[in-house]
Amino acid sequence: MKTLTYIMMVYALLLPSIGSVYAQKIFEQGISITEINGSYSITCFSEPAHPAGVNGDITVFTDMPYSRRLTFTLGDSNSNGVEDNSATLIFPDDFNANYAQDFTVLCSMWSGSDRDEEGAYNSITAEFWQYIYTDSSVRFRQGLIMPESIHPGGSIDIVCFSEPAHDTKTVDGIIIVKTPDGRTYFKSREFIKGDIDGNGVSDDHTILRFPDDFTSHPLADTNTMGEYTVFCDLTSGTRDAGGSVILHTGEFLQAFWVSFHVIPEGMVGTLLLLCSSIMVLVLYVRGYKVKRAR
Repeated sequence: MKTLTYIMMVYALLLPSIGSVYAQKIFEQGISITEINGSYSITCFSEPAHPAGVNGDITVFTDMPYSRRLTFTLGDSNSNGVEDNSATLIFPDDFNANYAQDFTVLCSMWSGSDRDEEGAYNSITAEFWQYIYTDSSVRFRQGLIMPESIHPGGSIDIVCFSEPAHDTKTVDGIIIVKTPDGRTYFKSREFIKGDIDGNGVSDDHTILRFPDDFTSHPLADTNTMGEYTVFCDLTSGTRDAGGSVILHTGEFLQAFWVSFHVIPEGMVGTLLLLCSSIMVLVLYVRGYKVKRAR
Protein backbone atom coordinates (compact mmCIF):
# COMPACT_ATOMS: atom_id res chain seq x y z
CA MET A 1 0.00 0.00 0.00
CA LYS A 2 2.80 2.38 0.94
CA THR A 3 4.71 1.64 -2.29
CA LEU A 4 1.60 2.20 -4.42
CA THR A 5 1.02 5.57 -2.75
CA TYR A 6 4.58 6.73 -3.50
CA ILE A 7 4.30 5.62 -7.14
CA MET A 8 1.03 7.51 -7.65
CA MET A 9 2.43 10.68 -6.06
CA VAL A 10 5.59 10.64 -8.18
CA TYR A 11 3.57 10.03 -11.39
CA ALA A 12 1.23 12.90 -10.56
CA LEU A 13 4.13 15.28 -9.98
CA LEU A 14 5.84 14.30 -13.25
CA LEU A 15 2.79 14.68 -15.49
CA PRO A 16 2.99 18.51 -15.81
CA SER A 17 6.47 18.20 -17.35
CA ILE A 18 5.14 15.97 -20.17
CA GLY A 19 3.50 18.95 -21.88
CA SER A 20 0.37 21.06 -21.80
CA VAL A 21 -2.65 20.20 -23.92
CA TYR A 22 -4.92 23.20 -24.37
CA ALA A 23 -8.65 22.75 -24.90
CA GLN A 24 -9.54 23.33 -28.57
CA LYS A 25 -12.54 25.41 -29.60
CA ILE A 26 -14.30 25.64 -32.97
CA PHE A 27 -14.91 29.11 -34.36
CA GLU A 28 -17.12 28.83 -37.41
CA GLN A 29 -19.00 30.91 -39.92
CA GLY A 30 -21.29 29.58 -42.55
CA ILE A 31 -24.37 29.62 -44.73
CA SER A 32 -27.36 27.30 -44.44
CA ILE A 33 -29.72 27.18 -47.42
CA THR A 34 -32.98 25.24 -47.45
CA GLU A 35 -35.52 24.98 -50.27
CA ILE A 36 -39.06 25.70 -49.04
CA ASN A 37 -41.97 25.56 -51.48
CA GLY A 38 -39.95 26.91 -54.37
CA SER A 39 -38.16 29.61 -52.35
CA TYR A 40 -34.85 29.42 -50.49
CA SER A 41 -34.29 30.20 -46.81
CA ILE A 42 -30.74 31.61 -46.51
CA THR A 43 -29.12 31.85 -43.07
CA CYS A 44 -25.69 33.39 -42.47
CA PHE A 45 -24.23 32.65 -39.05
CA SER A 46 -21.12 33.17 -36.92
CA GLU A 47 -20.35 31.02 -33.88
CA PRO A 48 -19.68 31.67 -31.04
CA ALA A 49 -21.55 34.96 -30.65
CA HIS A 50 -19.47 38.14 -30.86
CA PRO A 51 -19.48 40.26 -27.66
CA ALA A 52 -20.08 43.48 -29.65
CA GLY A 53 -22.75 41.96 -31.87
CA VAL A 54 -22.55 41.43 -35.63
CA ASN A 55 -23.78 43.34 -38.67
CA GLY A 56 -23.67 41.94 -42.17
CA ASP A 57 -24.52 42.04 -45.84
CA ILE A 58 -26.19 39.07 -47.53
CA THR A 59 -25.85 39.26 -51.31
CA VAL A 60 -27.35 36.91 -53.89
CA PHE A 61 -25.93 36.93 -57.42
CA THR A 62 -28.26 35.87 -60.22
CA ASP A 63 -29.01 38.11 -63.21
CA MET A 64 -27.60 40.93 -61.05
CA PRO A 65 -26.45 41.36 -57.42
CA TYR A 66 -29.24 41.65 -54.83
CA SER A 67 -28.06 42.74 -51.40
CA ARG A 68 -29.54 43.32 -47.95
CA ARG A 69 -27.79 44.80 -44.90
CA LEU A 70 -28.85 43.41 -41.54
CA THR A 71 -28.12 43.41 -37.83
CA PHE A 72 -27.63 39.79 -36.87
CA THR A 73 -29.65 38.39 -33.98
CA LEU A 74 -28.37 36.46 -30.98
CA GLY A 75 -29.56 32.86 -30.78
CA ASP A 76 -28.68 29.26 -31.61
CA SER A 77 -29.42 28.85 -35.32
CA ASN A 78 -27.62 25.48 -35.42
CA SER A 79 -29.44 24.09 -32.37
CA ASN A 80 -26.14 22.82 -30.98
CA GLY A 81 -26.27 24.58 -27.61
CA VAL A 82 -23.76 27.29 -28.60
CA GLU A 83 -24.91 30.92 -28.97
CA ASP A 84 -24.30 32.47 -32.37
CA ASN A 85 -25.11 35.58 -34.40
CA SER A 86 -27.30 34.88 -37.42
CA ALA A 87 -29.57 36.44 -40.02
CA THR A 88 -32.13 34.72 -42.24
CA LEU A 89 -33.66 35.95 -45.50
CA ILE A 90 -35.95 34.31 -48.07
CA PHE A 91 -34.84 34.32 -51.71
CA PRO A 92 -36.23 35.75 -53.94
CA ASP A 93 -38.97 37.37 -51.80
CA ASP A 94 -36.84 39.41 -49.35
CA PHE A 95 -34.54 40.62 -52.14
CA ASN A 96 -37.21 41.74 -54.61
CA ALA A 97 -35.38 39.53 -57.10
CA ASN A 98 -36.36 37.25 -59.95
CA TYR A 99 -36.52 33.53 -59.18
CA ALA A 100 -33.44 31.48 -60.01
CA GLN A 101 -32.41 27.95 -59.10
CA ASP A 102 -28.69 28.50 -59.69
CA PHE A 103 -27.25 31.37 -57.69
CA THR A 104 -24.33 32.50 -55.54
CA VAL A 105 -24.54 33.74 -51.95
CA LEU A 106 -21.98 36.13 -50.46
CA CYS A 107 -22.09 36.81 -46.73
CA SER A 108 -19.97 39.64 -45.28
CA MET A 109 -19.95 40.15 -41.52
CA TRP A 110 -18.24 42.56 -39.17
CA SER A 111 -18.33 43.23 -35.45
CA GLY A 112 -21.19 45.59 -34.68
CA SER A 113 -19.27 48.75 -33.76
CA ASP A 114 -16.41 48.63 -36.28
CA ARG A 115 -17.38 51.23 -38.89
CA ASP A 116 -15.56 54.42 -39.89
CA GLU A 117 -17.08 57.86 -40.58
CA GLU A 118 -17.95 56.92 -44.17
CA GLY A 119 -19.73 53.76 -43.05
CA ALA A 120 -17.10 51.29 -44.22
CA TYR A 121 -16.30 48.42 -41.88
CA ASN A 122 -12.85 48.40 -40.32
CA SER A 123 -12.86 44.85 -39.00
CA ILE A 124 -14.14 42.04 -41.22
CA THR A 125 -15.20 39.16 -39.02
CA ALA A 126 -15.85 36.95 -42.03
CA GLU A 127 -16.51 37.07 -45.74
CA PHE A 128 -17.36 33.92 -47.66
CA TRP A 129 -19.16 32.56 -50.68
CA GLN A 130 -21.32 29.54 -51.53
CA TYR A 131 -22.41 28.54 -55.01
CA ILE A 132 -25.82 26.85 -55.25
CA TYR A 133 -26.56 24.55 -58.17
CA THR A 134 -29.19 22.34 -56.57
CA ASP A 135 -32.73 22.43 -55.23
CA SER A 136 -31.83 20.48 -52.08
CA SER A 137 -30.70 21.71 -48.67
CA VAL A 138 -27.11 22.90 -48.30
CA ARG A 139 -25.05 23.65 -45.21
CA PHE A 140 -21.71 25.33 -45.75
CA ARG A 141 -19.17 25.92 -42.95
CA GLN A 142 -15.76 27.50 -42.71
CA GLY A 143 -13.74 28.28 -39.64
CA LEU A 144 -10.83 27.83 -37.30
CA ILE A 145 -10.20 25.26 -34.59
CA MET A 146 -7.75 26.43 -31.92
CA PRO A 147 -7.55 27.15 -28.17
CA GLU A 148 -9.13 30.29 -26.75
CA SER A 149 -6.02 30.96 -24.65
CA ILE A 150 -2.58 29.57 -23.83
CA HIS A 151 0.32 30.34 -21.49
CA PRO A 152 3.19 32.65 -22.58
CA GLY A 153 5.78 30.72 -24.57
CA GLY A 154 3.32 27.97 -25.49
CA SER A 155 2.50 26.57 -28.93
CA ILE A 156 -0.93 25.98 -30.47
CA ASP A 157 -2.28 23.95 -33.37
CA ILE A 158 -4.37 26.10 -35.72
CA VAL A 159 -6.81 24.25 -37.98
CA CYS A 160 -8.39 26.12 -40.88
CA PHE A 161 -11.24 24.21 -42.55
CA SER A 162 -13.96 24.46 -45.19
CA GLU A 163 -16.93 22.05 -45.25
CA PRO A 164 -18.12 20.28 -47.30
CA ALA A 165 -14.99 19.41 -49.26
CA HIS A 166 -14.74 20.79 -52.78
CA ASP A 167 -15.71 18.05 -55.23
CA THR A 168 -13.42 18.73 -58.16
CA LYS A 169 -10.92 21.42 -57.26
CA THR A 170 -8.19 21.67 -54.68
CA VAL A 171 -8.25 24.27 -51.92
CA ASP A 172 -5.27 26.22 -50.68
CA GLY A 173 -4.91 29.15 -48.38
CA ILE A 174 -2.82 31.42 -46.21
CA ILE A 175 -2.90 31.54 -42.42
CA ILE A 176 -1.76 34.86 -41.00
CA VAL A 177 -1.03 35.48 -37.31
CA LYS A 178 -0.71 39.00 -35.89
CA THR A 179 0.79 39.43 -32.42
CA PRO A 180 -0.32 42.02 -29.82
CA ASP A 181 2.80 44.11 -30.51
CA GLY A 182 2.06 44.32 -34.25
CA ARG A 183 4.31 41.60 -35.72
CA THR A 184 2.75 39.61 -38.57
CA TYR A 185 3.60 36.08 -39.69
CA PHE A 186 2.10 34.05 -42.54
CA LYS A 187 2.28 30.56 -44.02
CA SER A 188 0.83 29.21 -47.29
CA ARG A 189 -0.45 25.66 -47.42
CA GLU A 190 -2.40 23.36 -49.77
CA PHE A 191 -5.36 21.87 -47.93
CA ILE A 192 -6.00 18.15 -47.58
CA LYS A 193 -9.34 16.32 -47.61
CA GLY A 194 -10.60 14.58 -44.49
CA ASP A 195 -12.98 15.02 -41.56
CA ILE A 196 -11.02 17.13 -39.11
CA ASP A 197 -13.94 17.79 -36.73
CA GLY A 198 -15.23 14.21 -36.83
CA ASN A 199 -18.82 15.07 -37.79
CA GLY A 200 -19.05 12.62 -40.68
CA VAL A 201 -18.82 15.29 -43.41
CA SER A 202 -15.74 15.49 -45.65
CA ASP A 203 -13.88 18.81 -45.52
CA ASP A 204 -10.79 20.58 -46.83
CA HIS A 205 -8.42 21.56 -44.03
CA THR A 206 -4.87 22.34 -43.01
CA ILE A 207 -3.11 22.26 -39.64
CA LEU A 208 -0.30 24.62 -38.66
CA ARG A 209 1.44 25.01 -35.31
CA PHE A 210 2.28 28.52 -34.16
CA PRO A 211 5.04 29.58 -33.76
CA ASP A 212 6.84 26.30 -34.60
CA ASP A 213 5.76 25.98 -38.28
CA PHE A 214 6.53 29.60 -39.11
CA THR A 215 10.21 28.83 -39.60
CA SER A 216 10.81 31.59 -42.15
CA HIS A 217 10.16 34.07 -39.35
CA PRO A 218 12.70 33.31 -36.59
CA LEU A 219 11.19 35.95 -34.27
CA ALA A 220 7.78 34.26 -34.16
CA ASP A 221 6.84 33.49 -30.55
CA THR A 222 4.03 33.71 -28.01
CA ASN A 223 6.04 35.49 -25.32
CA THR A 224 3.94 38.67 -25.54
CA MET A 225 0.74 38.52 -23.53
CA GLY A 226 -2.47 39.76 -25.13
CA GLU A 227 -4.70 39.07 -28.15
CA TYR A 228 -3.28 37.23 -31.19
CA THR A 229 -5.36 37.57 -34.37
CA VAL A 230 -5.55 34.58 -36.73
CA PHE A 231 -6.68 35.23 -40.31
CA CYS A 232 -7.48 32.48 -42.82
CA ASP A 233 -7.77 33.25 -46.55
CA LEU A 234 -9.00 30.33 -48.70
CA THR A 235 -8.99 29.97 -52.47
CA SER A 236 -10.42 27.38 -54.86
CA GLY A 237 -6.86 26.35 -55.65
CA THR A 238 -7.14 27.95 -59.09
CA ARG A 239 -4.50 30.53 -60.00
CA ASP A 240 -3.55 32.32 -63.20
CA ALA A 241 -0.21 32.09 -65.03
CA GLY A 242 1.25 34.71 -62.73
CA GLY A 243 0.21 32.85 -59.60
CA SER A 244 -2.56 35.28 -58.65
CA VAL A 245 -5.71 33.89 -57.06
CA ILE A 246 -8.65 33.64 -59.47
CA LEU A 247 -11.31 32.91 -56.86
CA HIS A 248 -11.36 33.44 -53.10
CA THR A 249 -13.77 31.10 -51.34
CA GLY A 250 -13.48 32.48 -47.84
CA GLU A 251 -11.81 35.08 -45.66
CA PHE A 252 -12.32 35.10 -41.90
CA LEU A 253 -10.53 35.84 -38.65
CA GLN A 254 -10.64 34.96 -34.98
CA ALA A 255 -8.33 35.47 -32.00
CA PHE A 256 -6.70 33.64 -29.13
CA TRP A 257 -5.21 35.08 -25.94
CA VAL A 258 -1.84 34.54 -24.29
CA SER A 259 -2.25 34.86 -20.54
CA PHE A 260 -1.09 33.35 -17.26
CA HIS A 261 -4.73 32.73 -16.32
CA VAL A 262 -5.01 29.45 -18.21
CA ILE A 263 -5.50 25.91 -16.91
CA PRO A 264 -4.48 23.53 -19.71
CA GLU A 265 -6.88 20.67 -20.34
CA GLY A 266 -4.10 18.19 -19.63
CA MET A 267 -3.74 19.61 -16.13
CA VAL A 268 -7.24 18.53 -15.16
CA GLY A 269 -6.28 14.87 -15.11
CA THR A 270 -3.08 15.72 -13.27
CA LEU A 271 -4.96 17.58 -10.55
CA LEU A 272 -7.46 14.72 -10.17
CA LEU A 273 -4.67 12.17 -9.92
CA LEU A 274 -2.81 14.32 -7.39
CA CYS A 275 -5.94 14.66 -5.26
CA SER A 276 -6.52 10.91 -5.38
CA SER A 277 -2.91 10.30 -4.34
CA ILE A 278 -3.31 12.62 -1.38
CA MET A 279 -6.50 10.83 -0.37
CA VAL A 280 -4.71 7.47 -0.55
CA LEU A 281 -1.92 8.87 1.61
CA VAL A 282 -4.37 10.24 4.16
CA LEU A 283 -6.18 6.91 4.36
CA TYR A 284 -2.89 5.08 4.71
CA VAL A 285 -1.70 7.34 7.56
CA ARG A 286 -5.06 7.06 9.28
CA GLY A 287 -5.00 3.25 8.97
CA TYR A 288 -1.44 3.15 10.26
CA LYS A 289 -2.37 5.19 13.34
CA VAL A 290 -5.36 2.91 14.04
CA LYS A 291 -3.10 -0.13 13.71
CA ARG A 292 -0.59 1.30 16.19
CA ALA A 293 -3.33 2.23 18.63
CA ARG A 294 -4.32 -1.44 18.76
